[in-house]
Amino acid sequence: MMISLRLSLICIFIIVFNINLSYSRSDIDKLIEFQAQKFKYILETAYKNHPDSLDVIKISDEAFAALLQSIDKESYYYNKRDMKLVQEGNKGITYGIGIEAVSIYDTLYVIQVQANSPANQSGIEIGDIITQIEGRSTLAMMKKDFDELIQGDSATYVNIEIQSVYSGKKSSKKVLRKDIPIPGITASYIFPGTDIGIIVISRFSENVAEDFTRIANVLIKKGMNKIVVDMRGNPGGYMTKVDEILDLFIPGKKLLTKTVSPSADIRTEIYSNDGDLLEKIPVVALIDENSASGSELLAGVLQDYDRGIVVGRRSYGKGTIQKIWSMNDTTGFKLTVGKYQTPSGRDIQKYPDELPFMVEKGLDTNFDADAVNKKIREMGTSKIKVFQSESGRHIIGGGGIFPDKIVDNDTLTQLTQLLIRRGMFFKWAVSFKNRYGKELLDKYGNDYSKFNMEFQITDEMLREFAQYALENKVWNNEMFTQDKRYFITYQKAVIANVLWGYNAFSEVLSIVDNELVAAVRETVNAAEMINK
Repeated sequence: MMISLRLSLICIFIIVFNINLSYSRSDIDKLIEFQAQKFKYILETAYKNHPDSLDVIKISDEAFAALLQSIDKESYYYNKRDMKLVQEGNKGITYGIGIEAVSIYDTLYVIQVQANSPANQSGIEIGDIITQIEGRSTLAMMKKDFDELIQGDSATYVNIEIQSVYSGKKSSKKVLRKDIPIPGITASYIFPGTDIGIIVISRFSENVAEDFTRIANVLIKKGMNKIVVDMRGNPGGYMTKVDEILDLFIPGKKLLTKTVSPSADIRTEIYSNDGDLLEKIPVVALIDENSASGSELLAGVLQDYDRGIVVGRRSYGKGTIQKIWSMNDTTGFKLTVGKYQTPSGRDIQKYPDELPFMVEKGLDTNFDADAVNKKIREMGTSKIKVFQSESGRHIIGGGGIFPDKIVDNDTLTQLTQLLIRRGMFFKWAVSFKNRYGKELLDKYGNDYSKFNMEFQITDEMLREFAQYALENKVWNNEMFTQDKRYFITYQKAVIANVLWGYNAFSEVLSIVDNELVAAVRETVNAAEMINK
């Protein structure tokens, strides 16, 4: 036993000595190679000696994920499934049938059908119930499971059973999977009663700049003279597409975006070109605390050049650059390689230790440019990172984008929030579509703007909905009265959604979207700014 112990100690000493020796005399390449060999040795030893059966791929994936997260929180490891989703999301392409569905009280409803998709061509409607997929019941099915069953290889079929929103009858459908573009722009319309175009960018996918240009041309033909670019909740995407959209607004040859990195391959400066489609059109960028990366950069560049006004709430503050590497086994990883700056030199990345002024009451909510300038004079620019726009306006740095006009998000009562969250507006609208949908489609065709102008929620409809909500033990007259205008408009918007889709929903709801209404008002100031 003593001999065995001595041998073990000698082995440990040799291993430790070799590790230190290797580290002390190796250059960085040898050091990395040695650390990789250590990982291999640990993995082999664990597999051979651990009393439990080990999944080598699983524990390796977890180790790689922990490694990258230890570097910074924006660096990730992607297993095979995650890498596939990342590639599909960035490219704006997935293989499916072109529907979205959500489970409401364990029933799987179709909530969106993409135009010209296989689902659309096979007659699937918003409000239809999916009862089976490949023979599997959808009762209480999670979204993740739905996505996995619906999606698959291109040119393959998926078998689904549908219960019609109109007849209530069930039918089986064999639907072809195809390449389905994931739209970067989820809504576009002329704000009711104005000449202001609204374009909602949900992410900067591969096809978003081309779509933005096409949609802008359509809105110009409809009379658009001002524009609001709504990027609330936009997490970013392809930065090259951000530059392409910015180039539509910024005249001349000006710096759009700058990347700072230790790697020469990452460092870039992108400039605008002459002859831009929207360079004379006043613009407002609408952002919130969930606007990140590319959406922040687009808003920041417009602000730097006094090209537009930024409205909303301070953005997320994600300004680092990540590059994705794919590996032979179809896994991959994302690594931080640099950071973005606006033309004025502002970093987008938010670092809490750089924001001492955040403790000052009122600076993070309900302030506008004048209030900020006053606070800057009071506190001194040494305490706040302050930059200047092209015309000399004060603009705040320190991470994220600070809007020129801060707007609080909509405050709704618990009643309205609960009815929305539980899908009760949607279920009632599906029932309404079952009874009156064909009549409304015969009357309005695809002209949901006309529907928006003419259709009214009647007292009878409100009583019917209230009774439906009471039966589900969700109602409060006082809260309804408080939210009544929003409530009625939302009810109408959901009817528009089940008949025509999300674009119609957005247009109808726009008049009670306080943040959007504030952005629309600021187009007047944006016009004054561009004409100076």
